[in-house]
This record gives sequence, structure tokens and C-alpha cells, in this order.
Amino acid sequence: MKCRVTGFLLASFYLVAAPVLATEYRDTDWNIGLYDSCTLPCTWSVDDDRMQSVEWIGPEQSQELAVTVLPGDLGGCQSDATSRDGAKFWERAELTQYSYLADGQRYHIRFNAEFELGFTGKRETFFQIHGWSRTCQSAPLMMLQFDWRHLRALVLKVVDEEDYSTPNPRGDLVQVIDQKPELDELKGRTNVFDIQFDRASDPATITLVVNGQVLAENEIVHIVDCAEPRTKFGIYRPGEQNPAPSRVVFDKINIEGSSEPICAAPETIEITMPPGPS
Repeated sequence: MKCRVTGFLLASFYLVAAPVLATEYRDTDWNIGLYDSCTLPCTWSVDDDRMQSVEWIGPEQSQELAVTVLPGDLGGCQSDATSRDGAKFWERAELTQYSYLADGQRYHIRFNAEFELGFTGKRETFFQIHGWSRTCQSAPLMMLQFDWRHLRALVLKVVDEEDYSTPNPRGDLVQVIDQKPELDELKGRTNVFDIQFDRASDPATITLVVNGQVLAENEIVHIVDCAEPRTKFGIYRPGEQNPAPSRVVFDKINIEGSSEPICAAPETIEITMPPGPS
């Protein structure tokens, strides 16, 4: 399997002294654009057996964006080449938004996701709300991932200093789904994710709805003052711990912000009408 890597392309651009413009990924049924979070492992495949890290698939009138990671696909972020959190390195193909989710706003983050390949191994993240910036070493505020074929939602929480000899001031990621859906329930279908990220409340909260089912509701999320939350779509997983390729297809990515209250997830309720006049 052969792939032309991004570094070669960047070198080519440098030789001709042309400006390098960031590629924007945007579809007609999205309301935001996404950009490479870091250098992608594979930007152009020269082998039919090697899928690109990110590629549009389907007819032009109904395009979807496919993200693929193969074993050994070292991510292009500086931290990906370092040994940490039980992995020698980190595999990554991820896209991010440029703007950030501002304080004082209530956000609806909606997207469709199809899990085509893999996601059977360890800590395979496909969505993040991350607070890191060049001036802020914030941890991720939320991560959606599959771990041994079960969906997990991790939300950043305040550290209880009594439980730690050396507490982490950034907070700890805590799994917040009680009944974790199995991969087999979600694979082979279009799954609708609805994340309500409320930065207008104090403290901020996150609610997760998947295919109309509320999996986590009003979970308090710890946000350090310097954080600049952004969404990230793609695959991020520990290296040499997932022996198979993983591939997720995204569509209908929309983020809406408002200072108005967020409506609760729809539920079936019984309404008792008062007796009318006799």
C-alpha cells in the first residue's frame, strides 16, 4: 500500500514559493467548514488498496466525508509522536473548525455518522470538543469514542484533590453513559448525534442524544478560563493497539449557537385536558 504524504506536498509548494492555502471541507448541508487539525497521514493514495485519510465519497449532490485510519498512521500533531497514556505513539486523521464555541452561548452540535470499518479496539475517538490553544494547555472537554465495541462519552470534570496525591489542574475525563450502546447496534446505519453544549449556564453542561435517545443529560463540564473550545471530527486512537483499519463517514455537520434556552429532547408525554363546559 502506497501513499503520498502531506510532507512531500508541502515541500513541493515551498519549492515554487507559492502560498499554501488551507483546504476547507464543506458540503451544501453543513453550516460550518472544517480544516486539517494537523498533518494528515495520507493525502493522496497511489494504490487502490490504500484509502486516503480524508476523502469525499458518493455523488456530488449527496456527498459524504469519509475519514480513515490504518494501523501505523502516525498523526501529524506534535504530541502524536510521543509515548504517553499507555501508547508508544498516536494514530490520527482529524479535522477541526477554526472558530471556537464562545462563552455565554448555548450550542446545538448535530452530525450524522456511519461507522463503516473497525472501531472494535481500544479508545477509538471520532469526535471531540477540545479546549486547547497555543496559549492554553486545556484538556478535551468531551470525547466520543468506541472502546472494545461500546460507545463511550467522556466529559471533563473537576478533580477531587482528596483522591489524588498529585491532582491534575486541567481536570479528569470521566465516562458518563450508564447504558453504553454496542457497536453492533450502530454499525451499518446512519446515526444522528445531537450534542447540547451550554456555555451560558454556570457551570457549563453537556447533553448527548444519539438517534433520539438521551444518553447523558446536563453533565457538568470543567472549562479552564483560557480554554477555546472547538469541535474536532475524525479518528484519534493509541498506536499499535488497534490491529484493523477504522473508517467513519460524516454528513450534515451543523453547529448553531444562541443565547436563548435550549429546548429539551423530544419525548412522548401524555397530556390530560381539563374537563370542558357541561
